[in-house]
Amino acid sequence: MSAPMSIPDLWTKLKERSASAGEKTQLEYHPDLYHGDLAAVQGDMQPTGEFNVLNSAYASGADPSGLTASDEAFAACLVAAKAAGGKMRVPAGTYLLTDRYVHDGSVQLVGDGMGVTTIKMQTGASADSVIHVGVTDSSDTQTSYAGICNLTIDANSAASYALFQWNACDLVVSNVQVKNATSHGINSDSHTGLETSLCERNTYINIRSSGNGGDGFVLGAQREASLIDIRCTNCTGNGLAITPYIEGSSPSLHAVAVYHTVNVFRAIGCGGDGLVLDTVQRCSFEGITTDQCGGVGLRVKTTGPDDAVAIGSNSFTMTNAWFRWSDGGGLVMDEGTYWANAELTNVIIMGEPGGPDDVPGMVFRGATYLQFTNTEIFAVSSTAITIQDGTPLGVAGESRDLSFTNTRLLQNGSAGSATKHGISIQDASFDIAFNRLDLANAQTTGSFFEIDVGANALDMHFTDVQATPNGGVNNLWQIGSGAEDEISVCNIRLGSNTYIPTVASASSITVPPCDGFVFLTGTTNIDFITPMRNGTKLTFLTQSGLTFNHNASGDGKILHTTGAVAVAANRTLTADCRGTAWYSER
Repeated sequence: MSAPMSIPDLWTKLKERSASAGEKTQLEYHPDLYHGDLAAVQGDMQPTGEFNVLNSAYASGADPSGLTASDEAFAACLVAAKAAGGKMRVPAGTYLLTDRYVHDGSVQLVGDGMGVTTIKMQTGASADSVIHVGVTDSSDTQTSYAGICNLTIDANSAASYALFQWNACDLVVSNVQVKNATSHGINSDSHTGLETSLCERNTYINIRSSGNGGDGFVLGAQREASLIDIRCTNCTGNGLAITPYIEGSSPSLHAVAVYHTVNVFRAIGCGGDGLVLDTVQRCSFEGITTDQCGGVGLRVKTTGPDDAVAIGSNSFTMTNAWFRWSDGGGLVMDEGTYWANAELTNVIIMGEPGGPDDVPGMVFRGATYLQFTNTEIFAVSSTAITIQDGTPLGVAGESRDLSFTNTRLLQNGSAGSATKHGISIQDASFDIAFNRLDLANAQTTGSFFEIDVGANALDMHFTDVQATPNGGVNNLWQIGSGAEDEISVCNIRLGSNTYIPTVASASSITVPPCDGFVFLTGTTNIDFITPMRNGTKLTFLTQSGLTFNHNASGDGKILHTTGAVAVAANRTLTADCRGTAWYSER
């Protein structure tokens, strides 16, 4: 057997395998990566001996058959291991408990493998947890350097949590399954909001949480936690919820979740949201998948006092995320959220064919300073991206400074009675930018627009836009009254039967700018482009022959001429806006 790997080496190995795997989140535990000797991972402790719970010296020894209770044997073995700085060995078998087992001190609890060694709560018991790690009283100090690995914890519907952690630091939990809790599979908490009493520097590797009545994993009141290869399946609540500690109304007692790293996480079939980020800061996430959850794939929100706006959800990165078949939408930033300085790269949201009606892709309410790079949303039944104002932490605020680069919105808006669009920018949102935008949505009704900008939206910028009709007429955009002078669109590529644009009022709009190009593909008849600001020029570049229709009365048709204008393939036509109509030299 080779030597156990260090945490940095383990991270490197996991990332390499994640990058090369066909499906990134299918990463499984392998003994060659980690052998269960937690001392090698923690580094700060070297156990001097091994203490086997079967030893008859410990209350006649534990019963691996699961027929009689092993509470006393576990407690006695812990006392011996703690005194010697050793580790507790729990060989293969099922061990029955009648009440929670409290594991503390710098002691490792080591089984023979997930599904091989099982610690199970007795049927009919009513315990708060199967295993409790850390302090048991608010007057106690933190406990450090404990470890749990290579076993299954079965709450057997007789304990609130399979594993509960309270003020435990430098804990390592590895190759552990938690299941059948009446509430959360794993839950952590702190008895005070002071930073010195938080759960810190804990590591969780290869965790499987299934069939729990609450969330699969609640990472609460912690900082600097590392989660590697976590899977939550068929839990009634959320998959993984990262939450702060809150006490009273003063921000000084509001400890945000900071410095966490999550690498390879998957939530499957959970009844709530797949991943919940509640008041997180300076955290990083990589390799995230949520699949067939009853809520939202990713929900970001802030919980805290109304005067604590500055400590809202912000400063995190997420790379390589896939949110699939979520009944509540792919990504939602809740009302009451303050979200700033977040960067998300390589995000895919996939709707469920034949799934619920009116399911959105992304919804932002009062969002600020977000950067999305390489985003694809397809087959959601409602609007792909909705941006609107909100009331972050009780304070009214706009969605602003959002940037999207390389965005594809395909086949969205196919089901339900609600009004839907490709992109809907509502209310007092401002400074929203899309660069390299590909639109090919369902267009099931005439009221569907690829881009819908509501009244009073300011500073909207769209650059390098490609619109391809998907089974019908493509209505490119709709501009609400009050927003017309704040829209910039440049470099548009349009397929056949594309109509650009319509506006809600008779006001002029400033799109495209004078150096804008509209690239036209297919044999297209250009029927209607709303007049823009006087003096605006549009240069059309054709891929194949097309016809510009005309209207002598100048009521908004494309050209104010005496007849239609035909343009050959690979040629250009420049039109000038003069008042209420377009004019061309041809």
